[in-house]
Amino acid sequence: MSPVALGVTPPLPPDAWLRRSVAGLPFPLAGASRLHAQARAALHGGLRSLGLGPGDEALLPAYHHGSEVEAYVRAGITVRFMDLEPGRPPDTALIDRIATPATRAVHMIHYLGLAEPVDQWRALADERGWLLVEDVAQGWLGHAEGRPLGSTGDIALFSVYKSVGVPDGGVAIVRGERVTPTGSPALGLVAAARRHAVYLAGRNARLGTLRSRRAGARRYDLERDMDLGDPERPAARVTIPLLRRLAVDDVADRRAATYARLAAELDPWVAAPWNRDPARASPFALPVRVRNKAAVLAALRAAGIGAVDLWSVPHPTLAPGEHPRATERRARTVLLPVHQELRPVDVEHIAAVARRVLAEDS
Repeated sequence: MSPVALGVTPPLPPDAWLRRSVAGLPFPLAGASRLHAQARAALHGGLRSLGLGPGDEALLPAYHHGSEVEAYVRAGITVRFMDLEPGRPPDTALIDRIATPATRAVHMIHYLGLAEPVDQWRALADERGWLLVEDVAQGWLGHAEGRPLGSTGDIALFSVYKSVGVPDGGVAIVRGERVTPTGSPALGLVAAARRHAVYLAGRNARLGTLRSRRAGARRYDLERDMDLGDPERPAARVTIPLLRRLAVDDVADRRAATYARLAAELDPWVAAPWNRDPARASPFALPVRVRNKAAVLAALRAAGIGAVDLWSVPHPTLAPGEHPRATERRARTVLLPVHQELRPVDVEHIAAVARRVLAEDS
């Protein structure tokens, strides 16, 4: 049987339009009438709203996607990188060596939606008089210490389409207030149709094979991946109505349950420090450590699993040789799907194939 296509980002179920629409949306979207198209643009707006710009500096993790870095660069802010270990408290000695009198902000990331020690980052920022940017791009709907992720930073950013299958959607809040884009939104039906196609490819072998071939032939485009685009571009008109049908109470729990199930099955390969209980989190994907990333990705994709090559290429302003911890993670980390649209048979397939492929790679 030809493979289906099971990707990391959740698809859009065709019946989403028929589901009951809830009155309210989860934090931080209560009362929202429009969102940014992407979190990177919302972050740019948040930085500008607090007066950051040329002459200011910010500290960012060396292990990053790159689009968040581009938001700072486009705002005219000088970026300095911290080669830190995820999951640990801030390394104050390293941070103080990097910081300068021009430092105004520090950016921390809740990697893969699993909570970092944000209270310790908050204390660090307060002690030094810096702004704290809390990056929840991979973990909307997650909680820690009894409160939503993103409720601690001066700026917090979220990518809602990474948690539910809407066409787009990024949010930044600045001290509790949402940053609102000023552009004109597109309707978004074509983008929604593409998300529907992804859903169908995950359930039909012929469509899945076609999608897998197209994905395998697509070349990585660094400029496109990092591009901020129009910082005032709003999310599609259909995004919020769909969010009201998809952002239901059990999304985070279902993602966490699948993460825990796969982590138990693939324990020898789960990347530290993310080999831990994801309770109360809304994890984006399961990270596994590999030796030959290209071969592992090819084998998984041949079996219909759209694994992700996580952050192999940093933002061009970073010199990889100067940040060995981040460089090592970039070389060895692959993501597996855990989203809420996976069926039990899909999770079993991912576990069986990944166990075989990872064992062969060991």
